[in-house]
Amino acid sequence: MHKVKNNIREQLIRELLKNRIFWSYKEPEPNSVDDAVLIEKTLIHLDIEDINKLFFLFPKVKIRSIWKERVVIRDAQYRSMNLLFAYLYFNLKNPDRYLKRRLKEHYKQLQIS
Repeated sequence: MHKVKNNIREQLIRELLKNRIFWSYKEPEPNSVDDAVLIEKTLIHLDIEDINKLFFLFPKVKIRSIWKERVVIRDAQYRSMNLLFAYLYFNLKNPDRYLKRRLKEHYKQLQIS
C-alpha cells in the first residue's frame, strides 16, 4: 500500500513538473515536496482525475483544510473551481454562502494582523 501511495505521489509531482508549476524553483525531488504544496498545486493546476488521486493519498479532512486555507481565499481567481470543490468533494449544502463566509473571515483576519 505504501509503495502504491508513493507511486501516485510521484505521478502527481511529475504531472506538476510537466505543466511547469514549479517554474520559479529548482526542480524539486519527489520526496521534498511538502504535502500542503502538493495538495494546493494539484487542486489548482491538475485535472479531476489527478485531484481524485489526492483522496487516496490524504485524508479528506487534510485536503479540505488546505483547500480552505490556501485556495478558497483566492476566490476571485478560482470562484467556479471553488464552488465545484465545495459541492463535489466536500458536500457543502450551500457552497456560495460557505465561500463568502470564509472570505469574510479571511479579510477580517488580515485587518486584525
